[in-house]
Amino acid sequence: MDLKDKVVLITDSSSGIGKAASLAFAKEDAKIVVNYRENKAGAEETVAEIKKLGSEAIALQADVADPNQVKKLFSETFKIYGTLDILINNAGLAKPKPFLEITAKDLVDEFQENFFLTVYCLCPPYTCKCCCPGLYSYSVLG
Repeated sequence: MDLKDKVVLITDSSSGIGKAASLAFAKEDAKIVVNYRENKAGAEETVAEIKKLGSEAIALQADVADPNQVKKLFSETFKIYGTLDILINNAGLAKPKPFLEITAKDLVDEFQENFFLTVYCLCPPYTCKCCCPGLYSYSVLG
């Protein structure tokens, strides 16, 4: 797949899987939007590593569990790049606890939080479909 100059937004990409995905897309010459909620230093480090690979990148702060911040994230992305080609919903909420202590309510709560987090990230691109008809959207949440 030719990703040269494609704009890729990866939620929660200041560390871990999101950072690894950002670097992988950067190696394919994509332009990367590194999203972070609190880890500004990690986001800036990710941007620096992407730039060392010769790709373009910016870091944008947004809590993707907040629909207003998601709207701002997409607005800023479109203002800077004019488009969005690929969205990867890497962000997810988890409340780690020992397996035997997990209740059915814990599972339902976590599912609902992550489901709505994904919906908040998916809805804005579809409302902008006229601006980016070839948008691909992926989610680690399913």
